[in-house]
Amino acid sequence: MAKLVSMKRTKAEQKTSAEGPAMDMPAYPWGLIVRLDNDSLEKLDEDASDYKAGDELLLIARVTVAETSTRQTLVGGKSQSLELQITELCLEDPPAKGSSAADALYGDD
Repeated sequence: MAKLVSMKRTKAEQKTSAEGPAMDMPAYPWGLIVRLDNDSLEKLDEDASDYKAGDELLLIARVTVAETSTRQTLVGGKSQSLELQITELCLEDPPAKGSSAADALYGDD
């Protein structure tokens, strides 16, 4: 499994972002939230009331590239984006500290 990379904005990124003043900005960029509605929770056999804000889960997803974009602007220079459509997903408890990624994904056997 690939190494997980933190997507949290650094203080420098918060100060230079075009999304607004740093004090009003969320810690993570817009578009990185996945919202599961009632139907989606039912498909996953999950109940939102089993969780509270701040709980951690492992999200495993299969995605399809829905759109790619590259553009050049006078102000921001080169801008790229990649839209990913989640087609399948699974929620799991995160692995214990020190566990291998393989154990988290495939179990101990």
